[in-house]
Amino acid sequence: MMADYNSSQNVQRLRGYYERGLSTSPSTMPNAYDETEHQIITNGLGLRVKEVEQKSRSKKGVTAMDPCRSTSSMEKQVCEESAVVEEKENRSGASRMEDKQSLHAFIFDGTDDIHELEWKKEEADRETEELVDQIEQCQLTIDDLRKQISGLQAREIKLIQCNEKINEDLADQIKDLRERLRESKLRERELQAQLERSRQVKEDLRMELEETKVRAIQLRQSKARERESDSIQHTRREQGQLSHELLQQLVEVTVENISQRNAPAANTQQVIYQRHPHDVDIIAEQNQAISYLKQENSHAERKARRANLEAEYFRNEFMKSSKKKQPRGEKVIALSRQGGITSLLAYTQT
Repeated sequence: MMADYNSSQNVQRLRGYYERGLSTSPSTMPNAYDETEHQIITNGLGLRVKEVEQKSRSKKGVTAMDPCRSTSSMEKQVCEESAVVEEKENRSGASRMEDKQSLHAFIFDGTDDIHELEWKKEEADRETEELVDQIEQCQLTIDDLRKQISGLQAREIKLIQCNEKINEDLADQIKDLRERLRESKLRERELQAQLERSRQVKEDLRMELEETKVRAIQLRQSKARERESDSIQHTRREQGQLSHELLQQLVEVTVENISQRNAPAANTQQVIYQRHPHDVDIIAEQNQAISYLKQENSHAERKARRANLEAEYFRNEFMKSSKKKQPRGEKVIALSRQGGITSLLAYTQT
């Protein structure tokens, strides 16, 4: 009795679904199925209503059993179709439950042939399986895309982190290079200052060397002048001594000659001086020797004065040139002895 009561309730419920579904068009409902789905569901529900009615009439008084356990092939197919429909309803979500229930009821007029219904049912099964496969494929595609998106997001995060790290490294390198550049500039300034000091020291040493050379030249020139002066004085002394000796000899010779010529009259009180003819020649030779010595002395004095003038001239020229900066080369002072005369020579090396 419980099975009959439940079966009657199921039939009434299915009929109610069908009657409510007649007044609702699938095209006017939100989130509705298309015409093919609507037809498949309607055919399946109609077949299900018919089978339930037949079972309720033929199995009164029998204990209740699961309709999906029927031995009839038609009942198995109806159960499979009902399971597919229920699975599809569960996947579509709560927002479409009322629309599905409104489409489940469709009056089965019983005019269709059973073979045609079986063919339609198989077609609906295939289409349902295809749709399920497509849905599963879409879900797999969605999962794959989500995994790819997650991977790309993780890669993006890694790239951002790497970019930040690279930026930090570059900033540190730039800071280090700027510090090294500053140190290099300071080092360059120090080296430039050292170079200027070295150039100044070199210039001072060059000037000191030139002054030392000048002092050495002046010292050698002074010594040369002293030697020449000593030589001139010695020459003068020798000339004077020679002249004195010559004069003394001449006087002695003259006196001797005179005394020899006047020997017979030596005992007389009055001595008459008589010049011998050779006395004139002797006196002329003596005068010539004296004149020659005077010329040599005068010539030596002129040489000494000339050497002194040249030394003074070159010393003044060197002092003038040392006050001016020489852009190229340096002044070189040297002594040269030409013809027994010591003089200063100046030339410029470039």
